[in-house]
Amino acid sequence: MSSNLKDYNYALPEGLIATEPLVCRDQSKLMVLKRSSGQIENKKFSDILEYFHEGDLLVLNDTKVFPARLIGYNQNGAAVEILLCKPVADGIWQALGKNLKERDLVKFDSSKLQAEIVSKSGREILVRFNTVQNLLWDEIEKIGQMPLPPYISKKNTRHDSFHRERYQTVFAQKIGSVAAPTAGLHFTLEIIEKLQKKGVIVEHLTLHVGLGTFLPVESSDVSQHKMHSEYYHVSKELIDKIIHTKSAGGRVISVGTTVCRAIETVFSEPAIAELLLKNTRLIASNALQSSMESKLEEVSDIFGETDIFIYPPYKFKCVDGLITNFHLPKSTLLMLVSAMAGREYILEAYQHAVKNGYRFYSYGDAMYIE
Repeated sequence: MSSNLKDYNYALPEGLIATEPLVCRDQSKLMVLKRSSGQIENKKFSDILEYFHEGDLLVLNDTKVFPARLIGYNQNGAAVEILLCKPVADGIWQALGKNLKERDLVKFDSSKLQAEIVSKSGREILVRFNTVQNLLWDEIEKIGQMPLPPYISKKNTRHDSFHRERYQTVFAQKIGSVAAPTAGLHFTLEIIEKLQKKGVIVEHLTLHVGLGTFLPVESSDVSQHKMHSEYYHVSKELIDKIIHTKSAGGRVISVGTTVCRAIETVFSEPAIAELLLKNTRLIASNALQSSMESKLEEVSDIFGETDIFIYPPYKFKCVDGLITNFHLPKSTLLMLVSAMAGREYILEAYQHAVKNGYRFYSYGDAMYIE
């Protein structure tokens, strides 16, 4: 297994980078990688229903993207940009900054909001606002813009309101992300309903996409890369359903790398991993079943910060399948899918995608690793 960064590179024609979403979410292309046979299938995303069975568990990320891009001006009148990433204290945020230095004061049009740059290290800054967090959210909603990736924003001709709807999943609920969990953008409420009617269990967790999304891998040895931590919350109910699904022979399918990282974080906990192992070994013994149910009752919600970095030769502890988009060269996301399907298989699939006109990145097409 390679840990050399250059081995996660590939050539992509610029014309295949999607800068706008399709009119219909579920009409994107879907590439299916069948790991058991090594086959590659070309489908529409609406065909995803074919690949699920009764008793499978589909897990979505219900995080919601907020308008984290703030355009303002400093004390000298020069235009500046702040990309909010996550709050670290009341009114204080970790962020990325352009044209800013320590102790700068930033003001914003049509708002009484002000920001002071407390510290700066490279592109990363710490920002203190002149209001408490509850009031700050209202101001961010009023003056902020959606934090579109550069390859979209540079060619963007749409009003921000368009992206506030389309750079958001239909099941987004919990505000806190600075980038969309893009695999979820393909889902419609109709597809989710059809999956449920087929007997597929659909559940949610939360992982707020943060700073790590925007920062490249700089070490030539990927094993030396350090991920930025992101907040996640996995409910007791979901943990129970994952364990019961696996013990009944069902599959746990992750919608996106964020869901995958959250689930793998939880099932890296020794106590949770032991529950999964013991429950999958149960035979229909009422006494054993009763004992295990008692232990499951002791499980509570698991939440906190995760900096899990999944790359080959990582062995997955829980996730059986992954729905994802096509990712940037040399990115941690490309490494995660390589860990699941194998680097050579993934790079072969990406070459296939280029030859067949698949659209890449956030607004692009989807892949299902079965």
